[in-house]
Order: sequence, then structure tokens, then C-alpha cells
Amino acid sequence: MKSQRHFHSPLLMLGIVALVFGMWAGLIRIGWYLPPAPVSFALLHGPLMIAGGLGTLISLERTAVFNSRWGYLAPLLTLTGACGLIFNAPWNLGPIFILAGSVVLVTLFSDMFQNRASLATTTMALGALAWLIGNGLWLTGQPIFTFVLWWAGFLALIITGQRIEYGQLNCSSHRSESAFLTTASIFLIGLIMCVVVYDLGVRIVGFGMVGVACWLLFQECAWRNASQSNFARFIAACLLPGYLWLIVSGVAGMLFGSVPGGKLYDAWLHALFVGFVFSMIFAHTPLILSQTFGIKTRFSRSFYIHLILLQVSLLIRIGADLMGWQTMREWGGMINAIALMLFLINTIWFGRRAIPAPKQQVSRGTTSSVR
Repeated sequence: MKSQRHFHSPLLMLGIVALVFGMWAGLIRIGWYLPPAPVSFALLHGPLMIAGGLGTLISLERTAVFNSRWGYLAPLLTLTGACGLIFNAPWNLGPIFILAGSVVLVTLFSDMFQNRASLATTTMALGALAWLIGNGLWLTGQPIFTFVLWWAGFLALIITGQRIEYGQLNCSSHRSESAFLTTASIFLIGLIMCVVVYDLGVRIVGFGMVGVACWLLFQECAWRNASQSNFARFIAACLLPGYLWLIVSGVAGMLFGSVPGGKLYDAWLHALFVGFVFSMIFAHTPLILSQTFGIKTRFSRSFYIHLILLQVSLLIRIGADLMGWQTMREWGGMINAIALMLFLINTIWFGRRAIPAPKQQVSRGTTSSVR
């Protein structure tokens, strides 16, 4: 793996750049007047954040975990696709390259699944497959609202699989595993139903989200480890609001059903993609840096600043969505972006000053470096 590590830093940084462009597009979309950009750029907010940025970073992380040389094609292709979106490449080249990257990721999981099948690998493989299907629907020209839940399934299942893989969930019993498979199956059935009867599918997905969130809450080990270290307390502080936001998003899906746009759509999706996903990313970043890239990140109390800003700004944004307050909605979105930028700055700064983790801490199955 040492010979491949020189790929990590540039790919990580370019994935972060894609996220920054996605945030820029999001601020324009919500109503802020920022440096000149084509009108269509605002429509790239979701694709750049999810397919371009997070898709690249997740593909890179999985490739590093599986120690696969050809797996680096996945983040390279998704980054190429993100560039295609940003520079308005012709012939749908952006979505085509991102779809190709998701094909590589699914193939990587398929290859690894034959060697080490487990609940974690299965869960993440299903997430990668959901991303592939969502990207395929995107390429056919379907409106984003019709397939965005496939992208949601990608992130939710990958994140849940990571929690299982890192040994952070108490899911060793047959009853616990069966409960998870039941709730995840409901979620997946809802995704399939979205293609047939969209409104019913959304409501089933929402029910599945609530089930998965409740399972995560009850199986989580971080609550018992919260007193062991500063990082353990921070991780626990990230996880609780993340799971609660997943419940909020699930309940919204059950209540709202088919919402193709507008303020309710904004509140429902951002509870999921900002509240749940980024709370979990805040929690997972030290784990991933330690176990995947061999870096022990220094803890800083400043990490709580971006965590608190994220939660408060999302409450403001969703409250403004529900009340119809456009100015507060814009400020909620701006503070969302500030919280994410602070997270990126803190991660880069304390990663730059990080200490290489000992080999025994980098191996799979231990999280002692950050617990």
C-alpha cells in the first residue's frame, strides 16, 4: 500500500475542491449573489456534492481499504465527471464519467465480496449499487427528484456499513443482524417502488429510514466509549444529532410523499444530506484518516465549532423552509456552508500537523487510536 499512498493526497484535495464547487452552486441556488456563474451552475449543487465530491472521497477510501490498484479508476473517473459538470462538457460527459466511476466501485465491491463477505461489505456493496442505479437514471435525463433517493441510499448504506466495519455497532447477535436486514430491506423496497409508484416509494423509504436510524441508535457503541478520550466524546456528539436527523428526514418522507421541489423538498432532503450525512462524516473523518490512511489526527476543541454551527444552521434553514422565511433560509444555507468550510479547514490543518499512526492502529478491526 505504501507505493500507492502518493495518490491519496491529490485525490483527497480534488474531491474536496468538488465539494467546494458544490457548496458554491448551493448558495447560488438558495438565493445568494456570488461571483458570476452560468444560471445552470446552480442546478449542479446536488450532483457536485453527492456524485462528484462525496462519490470521489468514498471511492478513494474504499480503494485504499481494499488496497486495489485498478480501484483508483473510480475516484479518477468521478473527478473527471465533476470537471465535466463544472466546465459544462458536451454530450453529457460529466454524468457518463461519474456513471463509469460507480461501475468501477461496484466491480470493486463484487471482487472483494467474493473474498470477504460480511454484513458490512454487503451493506456497502448495496450502497454502491444504489449509486450506480441513481447515476444511470440521471444519465437518462430523469429529473433529480425522481432518483435522488438512490443517491441517499448510497450514502446511508455506505455510512452504516462503515460503522459496522469499524466495530462501532453491537450487531454480533443473530437478532440484531436480522433487525437490520429487515429495516434495510424496507428501505431498498422503497427505492425500487419509487421507480414504479413514486409517492408510495418515498413513503416506504421514509419508513425504512426511521427503522435504520432507530437500529443505529440502539446498536451504537460510541455511547459507552464517550468517556475514554476527547475524540470519543466528539464522535458521540456527532452521532446523536446525525441519527436524529435521519429520523426527521424519514418522518418527512412518510408525511410529504411525492414532493418534486419547493421548501418542503428542501427541508426533507437537507435533513438527510446535511444533518445526517455530514454529522456522520464529522464523526468518521478521524477514524478514516487513522485506519485507512495511517494518520492520527490531533484533536482540537475547535472541532465542536463546526459541529454546533452545522446543527444550529440546519435548524434555522429547516425552520425557515417550513415558515416561508426566505431571508432566514438564505442565512441558514450560508451558515451551513461556513460550517462545512470550517470542517474542511480544521481537517486539513490538524491533518497537516498530524502524527503518523503506528501500524497496529491502522489495521482493520481496531479503533483504539480515536476511541
